[in-house]
Amino acid sequence: MILEVDRQFDIPFPGSVDDGIAFIRDVKKSLENVSFIRNLRIESNDVFAHLRIEVPFLGERLLDFKSTLEPVPDGANLIAQPLEGKFWAAVNGEGRVTSTGATSSIHYHLRAEVHLELPVAEKWGGRAFAKMAQATAQRTIERMAQEFPIGVSKGMLK
Repeated sequence: MILEVDRQFDIPFPGSVDDGIAFIRDVKKSLENVSFIRNLRIESNDVFAHLRIEVPFLGERLLDFKSTLEPVPDGANLIAQPLEGKFWAAVNGEGRVTSTGATSSIHYHLRAEVHLELPVAEKWGGRAFAKMAQATAQRTIERMAQEFPIGVSKGMLK
């Protein structure tokens, strides 16, 4: 099962465009307060972490993800690197900084795919479970996308 989320949002940044670009490119600082990201580590331009997600009837799962940070003139991109396994995530994003006068604004475009391998449903009860699990997991990642800008904003305060 593959679940997807695609969201765009703007976050006011309390500094200059250059400071905003530096913030976006400092993945540790900009993402460390996002509630569903665990074990964040950076190696060169590679970003490794776990996405914490509740999977119905299977409980909390930590999904591996690996993305590559690509600086661009007005911000940075995160480019997902595919992984293998039963539970993993592909996280892509674009962050762009623009001036709003005395301060700046960061425009994020977050795209994520959550890959969940559930048991094959052969009977009606199993198919009903699979549909319920998919709907609940989709709501969970939608909620995660809504929480993302809150966590990023917290990183600006440090």
